[in-house]
Amino acid sequence: MNANIPTLPPVSPNPTQLATKREVARFLQVTPRTIETYQRLGLPHYRLGPRRNRYDLAAVKRWLETRGGL
Repeated sequence: MNANIPTLPPVSPNPTQLATKREVARFLQVTPRTIETYQRLGLPHYRLGPRRNRYDLAAVKRWLETRGGL
C-alpha cells in the first residue's frame, strides 16, 4: 500500500454519506479541477444531475490505491 495516500477523515457520522467535489479535493489535498481530471480517468462517482456529482470516499481511496496514488 502507498504510504502517501491519506487516511479517511471523519467527514460525517454516517459512513455511507457521499462527499462533494470540494470535500474530496480537500480530502486529497488537490484542487476541484484535479478531481474533474480524475473523474475523466475513471474516479468512481455518482451523477445526481447534470452538474451534481457525489463521491464515496472509501471508493475514491480504493481507486487511488489501484492507480498507485497518482
